[in-house]
Amino acid sequence: MITHRSDIDGMRAVAVLAVVLFHAFPNVMPGGFIGVDVFFVISGYLISSIIIGQQAAGAFSFSDFYGRRIRRIFPALEVALVLVFALGWRMFSPPELEAASKQIGMGTVFLSNFLFYSETGYFDSAAIEKPLLHLWSLSIEEQFYLLWPLLLVGWMRMRWNPLYLVLGGTIGSFAHQVLLLKADSSAAFYLPSARFWELMAGALVACIHLSANMQTAAAQGRPLAWRTPSLVLKLSALLARIPNVLSVIGAALLGWGLYTIKQGPQFPGYQALYPVVGTALLIFSGPNNALSRQVLSLRPLVLIGLISYPLYLLHWPLLSIGHTTMVASQDGQELSLALRLGLVALSIAGSAAIYKVIEKPIRNGRRSLAKTVLLCVVMGIIALASWATCREKGLPWRLAPEAQAFYSFDEGKNQWDYGKCFFESEKDAMKIDIDGCTSNRDKAGLPQVYLWGDSHAAHLSKALSTAVNDSARVTHLSLGRCPPVLDGNAMPECLKRNQVIFEDIKRSQPQVVVLAGFWDQWNYQPVAKTISELKNAGIKKIILVGPTVRWKRMPRFVIADAIQADPLRRVRRRYQRAVVPVEESQTEALREIAAQQQVTYVAPYDLFCDRDGCLALTGDTPDTMIGSDHAHLTVFGAQQIVSALGPFWKQ
Repeated sequence: MITHRSDIDGMRAVAVLAVVLFHAFPNVMPGGFIGVDVFFVISGYLISSIIIGQQAAGAFSFSDFYGRRIRRIFPALEVALVLVFALGWRMFSPPELEAASKQIGMGTVFLSNFLFYSETGYFDSAAIEKPLLHLWSLSIEEQFYLLWPLLLVGWMRMRWNPLYLVLGGTIGSFAHQVLLLKADSSAAFYLPSARFWELMAGALVACIHLSANMQTAAAQGRPLAWRTPSLVLKLSALLARIPNVLSVIGAALLGWGLYTIKQGPQFPGYQALYPVVGTALLIFSGPNNALSRQVLSLRPLVLIGLISYPLYLLHWPLLSIGHTTMVASQDGQELSLALRLGLVALSIAGSAAIYKVIEKPIRNGRRSLAKTVLLCVVMGIIALASWATCREKGLPWRLAPEAQAFYSFDEGKNQWDYGKCFFESEKDAMKIDIDGCTSNRDKAGLPQVYLWGDSHAAHLSKALSTAVNDSARVTHLSLGRCPPVLDGNAMPECLKRNQVIFEDIKRSQPQVVVLAGFWDQWNYQPVAKTISELKNAGIKKIILVGPTVRWKRMPRFVIADAIQADPLRRVRRRYQRAVVPVEESQTEALREIAAQQQVTYVAPYDLFCDRDGCLALTGDTPDTMIGSDHAHLTVFGAQQIVSALGPFWKQ
């Protein structure tokens, strides 16, 4: 067994404060999310120290180990899950409550990381809209806790040195993550096989710390002890002489990561070495170096460290639900600084209460078996309630029927020729069948309209094909996140695929090319050059479609929330603060490019927005809604844009 270390509580405090700061004030600490990696290393160290120490002494018990884990993990987690369900019942739309209940259910069985991995993709909702997204890391820890004791105890019972198992596992998992990051960054982030190395890094420190003790025990003839290679003993003894140097290096690595690492597809990978190696060095340097004694063992940090687990669990749901509530009640108004500070303070106060009133009484004292059984029963009830809520589609009967119609409206992706002519994956896009994405392709005498772009071209496809009917051929090819440009900052896969489409346009010489995309400042000049290239290729008529209205919250939710809040259940058609204002400036920038290039320009923002706000719908029913999600159009909304152009394919 290991003695309690106040400096490790201080490390926990640094980790949780980094995560909270990142979530509440992301500009203050851009790399604060690596606090999770710090937790991983600490957990691996503590758990492995307990298992190795007890097993070497012949005192390890699986039932005792897992019972302690349940009494440590379940109480605060159950409070967080019940809180999300209770707040969701009061504040969430049926689709939102259904999604939250799915997160609750997966949280009860510690499979949240697999759920969120399965949801990654172009149409995945924003992170802030997932109140239990942070449970992915807890799930990975629990999966480690489930498998690691079985593997480690079995290894030691074979009288093999666990150092070799830990070292091999750390190197293998890290290599797996680095390779996986290139093929699937989401898998490298969420899958346990790619993150276990971080917990094993802590286990490696535990093995080295215990190596001298085990060497002595082996010399005394204890059956479960092991002999440590002399090189490891000498290196460990040498490093133990410079704890202050190691702690400073560890703190520097961690600090560098907190302020330089950015969220994105390049993480974890090699960048994860900063928090992992930094934390491992801090733990290895021990509790008696200057940094551990004078900083990490400070009473305020230790107190935060003691409540770090419930604080981690509480802060994100409160920020997430607070955001959702503010967007719903104030037409998309973001959380104010004061409100974010208030939610963080509430999280800290709530965490302290959970630790004092719930965690400590359950973890300590008598009747351990009864407490463990009761905790499992409560978790089962929560899982059952979440399943029932998902089965009932988010309990729509809680809300007014007029609002329910909007909450439940969803056209889906089938309107876009998803997987055939619109592709979410760059790899799938290499399989494009141009002929299969052309309507009326057997009527060669008809004029051809070529719709080229990303998902903002795809949402126009059905409306365009319907308007054209039998009077023209429409070719539609689009790829998520790939605007119709031939150079610039687009991904290499996008440029490669766009070049294929451009060559087909040159070959087929359509009468009209329609360019539509999710435009930002990086695409302005590249699209101007693309238009020039199309003109040089002989294309006579080019139509540039500007940015559509972007909503801070799903338009159907904005409308339904307004109905629910109105005692008379009236339908509001225009909204102002729920709209992202940047589109107006982008519209003007693209208008200028279209004028310079002398091509037709259509501005959805002009069609739908005026000084009173932007149209969410034109009538009183869901089938007259303009937007389908945060940035895409319904078929009805797309028809308004196509109608504004008139029969351009006949001109």
